[in-house]
Amino acid sequence: MSIDRSTIRKGPASLTLDGGSFFFENGLTVNLNMEKETRMIDAFGIVKELLIGKTVEISGTPTQWDNLSVLFPYASTTIGTDIFGAADAAAVLTPTTGFPITFSNAAITSMSDILLSGSGSQFGEMTITCLIANESDADALASYLAFGTDATGASLTGLDLTKILNAAYTASYNSTTYHSSEGYTISFDMTLSENRIDGLGIVGMALQDLRVSATFIPPAMAESALTTLIGFGGGIGKEAARYDLTIAGGATGDPSVVLKDCSAEPGGYAYGSDTYRTQALTFRTARRQTTGDNDALFTVGVVA
Repeated sequence: MSIDRSTIRKGPASLTLDGGSFFFENGLTVNLNMEKETRMIDAFGIVKELLIGKTVEISGTPTQWDNLSVLFPYASTTIGTDIFGAADAAAVLTPTTGFPITFSNAAITSMSDILLSGSGSQFGEMTITCLIANESDADALASYLAFGTDATGASLTGLDLTKILNAAYTASYNSTTYHSSEGYTISFDMTLSENRIDGLGIVGMALQDLRVSATFIPPAMAESALTTLIGFGGGIGKEAARYDLTIAGGATGDPSVVLKDCSAEPGGYAYGSDTYRTQALTFRTARRQTTGDNDALFTVGVVA
């Protein structure tokens, strides 16, 4: 038995989407999903498996504080909107070794967590879903993806090390500053519904809901301050107080995230020799309209 070791396929890749170039912390995974349905006969059991849909999922952890409108595109998206839009947006995967792949119709279906801390990664994992191209035949591979020219030692361009950022962050809410013991985690809870056509599978996905939350542990918060913050002394049936929550570094160019019109979730106390008194705080957004259009739920940028 023998093998030509030059045929072994390994190596990293970069990705472009909507004009942005992305590099990933621990590589990328690409899953070719094939949805199947079985047919059963009582006397024989399962006798057929039928293909009823195809999708591709690309997952990875981005690394650069750049192309933020591509990474976080749904701040003002109207409920019911198909996030794949009227025109296809291609995702192009370029490996150092192997075939480049162009996915015809791609959109981010799970946004990265944002991790604002003086150490560690800036982002969590994101997922890009690729569907059949608009007005295309599900029986054709080219309706989903196309391979480029096989290559070895291809150059990956577009990395900007100045966009890999860590900083000392603080949060501000209703004119009060909050420090964190372990940094701040911003999460995006997005619900999508499938637009499915018989014989084609999933052709789009519509936004059903999006809420954004920020969680952190405040090490220097008094017990009475927590009851005031969460409105524990308020009357039954009263709406929670809402303000913008800004989490930002202290210098020009540092990352900045603003959660618009959010409220503090219920919290509690912890008692122990090595435990901060106030447990993790969570702030969460809600939808608002002030001019007939959806107000942005959040902004992601840099300190001016």
